[in-house]
Amino acid sequence: MFQFSNANIQLYSELDLTVYYGRVLPCADYTTSVNNECVCKLGYEPNLNTCQPCAEGSYKEEASNASCKTCFDGSFSFAGADTKADCLCVLGSASDGNTCVLCPVNTYKSFVGNHSCLSCHEHSLSVIGSTSVSDCKCGLGYTPDENQLC
Repeated sequence: MFQFSNANIQLYSELDLTVYYGRVLPCADYTTSVNNECVCKLGYEPNLNTCQPCAEGSYKEEASNASCKTCFDGSFSFAGADTKADCLCVLGSASDGNTCVLCPVNTYKSFVGNHSCLSCHEHSLSVIGSTSVSDCKCGLGYTPDENQLC
């Protein structure tokens, strides 16, 4: 159980807000105050006299009036992305930390995200950039069983 002492509590109605006049800058929607200037929030960029969400395929990681940055090749993001990690690799590719690279031979990736490509089952092969386990075909001398394993 918590106990509070009234000795150090000051009600908001008793605060003298005049000390903040001129130091607090009211800003419009999707903006914030930085160094006494209203700038666009993370994930937003300036457009005329307002801030708009970063477009799909772009992001912005700082509060500023800078433009959004384009996601790395082979990736996309949803509108309003506020970090590079929001740029997701498409099917058949995975992140190497800086860009999306196609899944190598004998692997595939059937989902969006920056996770690794998955290995094909034993004795099966796939081409670069495969997007489904069904792209993994049995190697020479092997045939698929009822579970499609070689």
